[in-house]
Amino acid sequence: ASSGGVNIGTGSPFSYAPSASGTVYATCVENSSCEGKRVVSNAFTVLVPLVSPATNVTWTGAFSDSRVDARNWNPAWVADANTNVTINTGTSTYPIINGTTLVKSISIGSGASLTINVGATLTASNTAATPINISGGLLTNHGTITVSSTSSFPTIALSSGGAATGIINNDGAINITSSNRAISILGSNT
Repeated sequence: ASSGGVNIGTGSPFSYAPSASGTVYATCVENSSCEGKRVVSNAFTVLVPLVSPATNVTWTGAFSDSRVDARNWNPAWVADANTNVTINTGTSTYPIINGTTLVKSISIGSGASLTINVGATLTASNTAATPINISGGLLTNHGTITVSSTSSFPTIALSSGGAATGIINNDGAINITSSNRAISILGSNT
């Protein structure tokens, strides 16, 4: 196998611990003699996860609508309970939650969307800011949303700028725990 044209090893099975993301080319030889030798080359993209957790990630949707695929986020990190998530417009796909998702906060920008499927759960818990902010975007919930906050900020904020309107389509459950106000509607939301 080689990386950048440099041989990095041989063997069966072959293992390689990359230090950075990149492309690795693997060449498999059917037999070791020169006669009847068949060579097959394949390129594999190797993604090296961040060593320390990302506290802020932005959706790129570069590979799919799967929120658990790190390649869909910048930086390449799957959000957890300590992560602030931003979903902006301009991607070809938007995230769909099919399992349990924990985040610190989530912001859905104008023209962007997030879908929570039946049986799925989104939990947003933040003590210093608004856990869910929909600023001209769309949140579609068929599952369960649990939101909690102990700050003076609202747990869910629907805000808009200009003609953009924050929207929640809900046929699931929304559970809110807040020591202050629960939902804030700013701007021209309907």
